[in-house]
Amino acid sequence: MASIFRKPGGEIWWATYYHDGKRIRHSLRTRDERVARRKLKKLEGDLVTGELERKTNTPLCPFLEQFCAQLATVRTRKSYKNDVSYLRTFFGPVCDALEPGSTVNHRFRGQTLAKGPDRLKHRHVHVRTLEELTPRKIDDFIATRIREDGISPKTANRSREVLHVMFNYAIRQHGFRSPDRRFPNPVDAVPRRREDDPHIRFLSLTEIGGQLEILKDHSVIQAMVAMYIYAGLRREEVLWLIAADPKPNRPPSKKTAVHAPRKDTVYLRGRQTGPSGRRGPAAASLLRRAQPPYSLEGGVHKYV
Repeated sequence: MASIFRKPGGEIWWATYYHDGKRIRHSLRTRDERVARRKLKKLEGDLVTGELERKTNTPLCPFLEQFCAQLATVRTRKSYKNDVSYLRTFFGPVCDALEPGSTVNHRFRGQTLAKGPDRLKHRHVHVRTLEELTPRKIDDFIATRIREDGISPKTANRSREVLHVMFNYAIRQHGFRSPDRRFPNPVDAVPRRREDDPHIRFLSLTEIGGQLEILKDHSVIQAMVAMYIYAGLRREEVLWLIAADPKPNRPPSKKTAVHAPRKDTVYLRGRQTGPSGRRGPAAASLLRRAQPPYSLEGGVHKYV
């Protein structure tokens, strides 16, 4: 049960109620009794529905230390370094986890690292608690970076994404509650920037022929380059090539049946292709190029 009152000699109305077994009193910030009673009804409704929660106070520096430690366990090394870089750009080196060099490999930790000047010192957002970080501060930071530093919309959205993950972690693990109940995660109130469609350029047949001609004296590298160009392999997938279909009796998919006949197909098996592997299209001329002559010496295939 909630009620309103005024302190002796005061004009401001206050509300008093019990929450989690504790008596709480706070100012309604009005001198009008009718306004105070309307606020009281809303307060009583929030108490009944459970929407009224006590404010949280999450100190920023200890929280960032724990968040970075958690990132190190769920991100690859490169992704972790990138995420820490975005956090350092936003908050500055406010804790040990965000200090320059904090993500350096342990083998080189003993060496003296040259630290350059903080070029974004005047851009950092300075807050003491996570609750002080409002959507307006986040949006102002991103807008300033785009306007004055010329970062791309993709970089701006990536900064927003890292902060969104940070607040999700705070909600799950630290009981963070946003001061604005409309947005449990404050980053949800920050609009994404529109990214331009990527410009994709394909090599012409003349350019492809020129590349392969340069490598005519290096048959292995030439075969790898041709495989990348014609089969559309991605990065390390060329190292996943195997000699035969791991499941020769499986029915071909519609895509494979149309674009990759079984006789003109390359097979890959790797960590990201699944246990059954993956097939990719390849022209017959590519397969001939990808099988240069080799000699067997001591159980090792040596290309000639």
